[in-house]
Amino acid sequence: MRDHETKRSEAWLMIMSRRILIATDYLGHGDSGGRLLREHGVEPVYSPATDDRTDDERRHLLTGAVGAIVSSEPITRIMLTEAADLRGLARSVVGYDSVDIDAA
Repeated sequence: MRDHETKRSEAWLMIMSRRILIATDYLGHGDSGGRLLREHGVEPVYSPATDDRTDDERRHLLTGAVGAIVSSEPITRIMLTEAADLRGLARSVVGYDSVDIDAA
């Protein structure tokens, strides 16, 4: 019974904390995209793309996000493994060559 209650609580938290990671250089706080997301009950989390991320930061970048808008930053199998809540991934560049499609 406790497992069922825990799963229900976790599902409720996921609904209540719908977050979209925005990891691009050109979308930022206060832009119209962020306002639109908030109007629809989604909280944008800004983390601009950078080559300076540590392996640990990269691994946990998508953790807790239900969606992500990313630029050319590689999306690896390890990142996707840590992204249990992720339902959608949008690239702001052409192509998915830096996304581990097999892991997705």
